[in-house]
Amino acid sequence: QRNVNDIVINSFILNVEEIELEVDDDDATEGPKVSDIELEGPFVVDLIEDSSGIEQTLAEVNLPEGNYDEIEFSINESEDSESEIFEKSIFISGTINGSPFEFWHNEDLEFEIEFENGMLTLEEATATLINLQFDLNNLLTLIDLSIATDGNENGVIEINPSSEDGNSDLADSIIDAFDEVIDAFEDSFDDEDEDDENEED
Repeated sequence: QRNVNDIVINSFILNVEEIELEVDDDDATEGPKVSDIELEGPFVVDLIEDSSGIEQTLAEVNLPEGNYDEIEFSINESEDSESEIFEKSIFISGTINGSPFEFWHNEDLEFEIEFENGMLTLEEATATLINLQFDLNNLLTLIDLSIATDGNENGVIEINPSSEDGNSDLADSIIDAFDEVIDAFEDSFDDEDEDDENEED
């Protein structure tokens, strides 16, 4: 559970369709070369499961030794009719000023993390944890959920592209905020790489 002002988030679920690890094409080390690796999902990830915060293990895999310089995540609409987020790519639930709310969208999202200087070197047959970190606080500072209404008065504030409560524009604004947070997340890794290069100089 995450609480920001009067917004309480109880569940924050993503449908991660694929994770791709790309090798460093400029790797000059000796020995056999490895190829890009694709981890096929879907991985249904709750970023706030058991109040554990914003870090969620997506997969544990054995990867061959090599220098991987990029991880790319694809978040897509679920096609699994038995999934709790069927036909959704993201689902968030909680309360707004004490009233229950549910947000979902089916927008496709992608983001990638680039590692310079062989920062993501993995030893052969080593169980590797791939973690997705998401700054929920940043997301909630970019949008005003308090303007959402329970238009059909069914007791749940519904925020989605086809919202019967009249919150479809807000749903699109949340997705726009997602894009901003993802950009900042990617930039944070770029900044770390630049700092490392400056230290080497």
